[in-house]
Amino acid sequence: MSLKPRLSSYAANVAANAVCFLASRLAIFEGVKPLDADEPLVDQLLLAELRFLRQFLPAVDGIAECRELLAESAAPATGRPTWFRVFAVDDSVLFDGTVGFIGDKAESNMMLSHEVIEAGAIVSVVSVVYEQIRQ
Repeated sequence: MSLKPRLSSYAANVAANAVCFLASRLAIFEGVKPLDADEPLVDQLLLAELRFLRQFLPAVDGIAECRELLAESAAPATGRPTWFRVFAVDDSVLFDGTVGFIGDKAESNMMLSHEVIEAGAIVSVVSVVYEQIRQ
């Protein structure tokens, strides 16, 4: 039988802050998000890559938010962003998340202002949220 420990709010905050402290860059992709963040990138279309200017805000209830990323000055491709991956400085994968757009009702981990990224365009992110699973 597998037991599933549940984190306290304090432990969830510590875990979220540790993951987010390591965040260095964020890559935005078109297509289906992999089932697992450990799944390697193969044929995913890279739409933009941004660098974190500052760390995430301290987590509250296991949720950390970042609003300061260096904009992509020239997107390498055109497409509809659907998911993203966050990397550490050494290119280790930290987590994947979903993309949403301002005005969407659906929940997502990252908010963009435009539903299509055009090749050569400047790409900026409204916010990125990381939520530590507590169960």
